[in-house]
Amino acid sequence: MIRNLMKIIGTKKSDIGRLGEELAQLILLKRGFKIIERNWKFQGGEIDIVALSKDRKLCFIEVRLRTQDDYGSPEETINPAKIEKLRKGAEIFISSHPEFSNIDIRFDVIAIQLRYIENAF
Repeated sequence: MIRNLMKIIGTKKSDIGRLGEELAQLILLKRGFKIIERNWKFQGGEIDIVALSKDRKLCFIEVRLRTQDDYGSPEETINPAKIEKLRKGAEIFISSHPEFSNIDIRFDVIAIQLRYIENAF
């Protein structure tokens, strides 16, 4: 199974990031979200997932996947500059999608930590 997965996603950092976004989408769909956009680009950045929650909130979702914890947990890697970029992206998204202008918004993070524990027990 792992070999098949590696053929599908590859081994580059961007391939592993894509795997994280696929897992995140599955999590959201299972929770009743409707995916509006994935990898929505704007000048100066990208929003991983834009989705509508079951309670009709427009969610801007940052996906973080880590295979090592050298720099902290996945969610700890979101710095103030990234937060500001996400806020700017959300403003641009809403201004270019007026159908969402009267909907409450929120910012979510899906943090995925993949760990290999050698000789675990």
